Amino acid sequence: MKNCSFRLKFPVLFATIYFSSALLHAQDIIVRNNAEEIQAKIEEVGISEIRYKRFGNETGPTFTMLKSDVYMIIYENGTRDVFERAQNRPQQSQQGRNTAQNTNNAAAGGSKLAIGGNLILGAGGSYTHIGGGAKFLYYAGDKFRLAGEFDFFPKQDMMTWWDVSLYGHYMLQRTDRFAVYPSLGLGVIGYKLEVDEIVTTIMGQRIVISEGYTESGSIFAFSLGGGFDYSLSSNWIINGEVRFKLFSGDLVGGYRTNICAGLIYRF
Repeated sequence: MKNCSFRLKFPVLFATIYFSSALLHAQDIIVRNNAEEIQAKIEEVGISEIRYKRFGNETGPTFTMLKSDVYMIIYENGTRDVFERAQNRPQQSQQGRNTAQNTNNAAAGGSKLAIGGNLILGAGGSYTHIGGGAKFLYYAGDKFRLAGEFDFFPKQDMMTWWDVSLYGHYMLQRTDRFAVYPSLGLGVIGYKLEVDEIVTTIMGQRIVISEGYTESGSIFAFSLGGGFDYSLSSNWIINGEVRFKLFSGDLVGGYRTNICAGLIYRF
């Protein structure tokens, strides 16, 4: 009986060890350019993107990663794909990791420069305007971004506005495509108030009720806000931001709020 029991237990034990070992190796490994390794189950390797699920959570969400950020994929059967855009093998030193990470995050298109445009809803006091803006961006590393911007709001409700500002963004990467950031800025706001003359006619005579006048000026402003970036590709980014403009004086209550939606092209 003991020999029989041993014969039954040994194959069961062997099978358990075999299948446990198979499960441990039944995974793909994504090696990024900064030497980070991600355990995954690859779903698709496209022209510019890789779609995968986290290993151990195959029923969970599907993630995407830019192919340009990946050095190599090691598949569960041992085969490998090394991608042409990764010219050098990722370095294990801390200096090499930092350099690769800065290159990937700061300039996905190979450059630290970008340009963009905004559609802006601006409000302050009793004035609400729709305007547009153009901006120039510089990626100073993987976390910091500078943005110089000119905004213009055509005449509405007797007021015309313009705004020249410099902003600093601290980028917080949430996924491979999505990032959020707080924003601080300084700038100059210009305005022009044009009040039309109010007249009426009584018994054929023209009577001026209120004379028209024009007032213009500029003031320094401090900006506080935040926004987000969503990468459509390695070059195109959708951008949204909310800014609170604070300035001295009683013009429109001393503040303006700008809600921006824009598009960025990274060279």
